[in-house]
Amino acid sequence: MDTQPSPGGDASGILAASLWRDIKAMLAWWKRKGWEASNRRSSRGSIMIKNNAGRDVGAGEFLQLESMTQPADSTLGITTNYTPIMSATTPTWHSAIDNIVIADSPVIDGEYFPYQPHPFGIVKCSGSKGSALRYVMPDPSDPKYAIRCSSGLYRILGYDAVNEFAIVDLGKSQSRWRYKLTEDAQVSGSTEAKLYTTDGVEFSSTTIILSDPLGVGDEDSIDFEGYCKNAGNEFLIASGPC
Repeated sequence: MDTQPSPGGDASGILAASLWRDIKAMLAWWKRKGWEASNRRSSRGSIMIKNNAGRDVGAGEFLQLESMTQPADSTLGITTNYTPIMSATTPTWHSAIDNIVIADSPVIDGEYFPYQPHPFGIVKCSGSKGSALRYVMPDPSDPKYAIRCSSGLYRILGYDAVNEFAIVDLGKSQSRWRYKLTEDAQVSGSTEAKLYTTDGVEFSSTTIILSDPLGVGDEDSIDFEGYCKNAGNEFLIASGPC
């Protein structure tokens, strides 16, 4: 019997409570030990993040890094006797989703928490779109949570349907999406469109601003459908997948 959750699949029948605790313990071990060597060499293996969201943040929520608040000089990357401090707030769709981190544990408003890059994460989900549930993307209606779908920031390794948490690979993403114009293409290179998953499901009722700086789709009219790629806060018109 296959005891491994399929990518993006419903792992509720496999990830029993004890196994789920083991997975969390593994991620905690990575944070403690996986980066221990780099932390001995310098402080660049971790940063301190201030919760600047104006609210308490729950475990698995997305946060958008805002700024470097310390030090205010040009020595970052060579000085090793301090830990960089940054602030983070709630992401905003799709104007502030380009520098996402995940809260590993609950964080009180205004408090600081250590953040260390590691290969896996646990993300709180709010729903799904389509049938090819392979990646997570910020939920346009509530971007602190993730939507499971066919494209997104992080690759899904398994899913706990009871608690609505996804285990994700932070090193793998899928940037390709589909779109449908809600107006004729604008010569300015910024046209409103609906975003669709690659398996053809409307991702959100909220429109996106489709960027076309080279004028590839200048002749396209309302209801035209095509492909685009997510690049930070932008969705850029792109050629088909072939």
